Amino acid sequence: MAKRRTSKPAIEIRDREHCDAVLRDMCTATAQLQAAEGMLNDELTRVRERYESAIAAARGQVKELTAAVEAFAIKHRSEFGQAKTLTLLHGKLQFRVTPPAVRQLNRKWSWDSILATVEMAGERLAAWVRTKHELNKDQVLADYAAETVDDTDLAGFGLRVVQTEQFAVDLNLDAVAE
Repeated sequence: MAKRRTSKPAIEIRDREHCDAVLRDMCTATAQLQAAEGMLNDELTRVRERYESAIAAARGQVKELTAAVEAFAIKHRSEFGQAKTLTLLHGKLQFRVTPPAVRQLNRKWSWDSILATVEMAGERLAAWVRTKHELNKDQVLADYAAETVDDTDLAGFGLRVVQTEQFAVDLNLDAVAE
């Protein structure tokens, strides 16, 4: 397994005072970033608002025209022939058959009641019910924490418990604003 390389930082921090100065610069850069993102979002909102009515009108028109074309296609379905497609100068009208899908018979049936009914049918319909088998990792961690299993026990099953440390910087942006 290859080791992950970390790139050398651009700045070599000498001491705590220098580290604090770098954190100050990080705060300033973060504040500038947030300000720029805020201006970008404001501008994007203004642009969206400017085009919103035109887009809504065009969507409405497309919806109305699609409904009219569909009504025409249903009324003149005999012109489609066996192909289920009618090619015109500005587009194709198509009747597509969707792939088969299993749906509830009516609102009386919920998926839970359907599952219960299928399970009552026994082995004959057992293939219709999925059973997902997976390792209960929460229980493994709980047993490890309770010391009912140890690293050797886990290794026997091809497992190990890992915990990593991650670095984070929590900037004090209020200090820069002063």
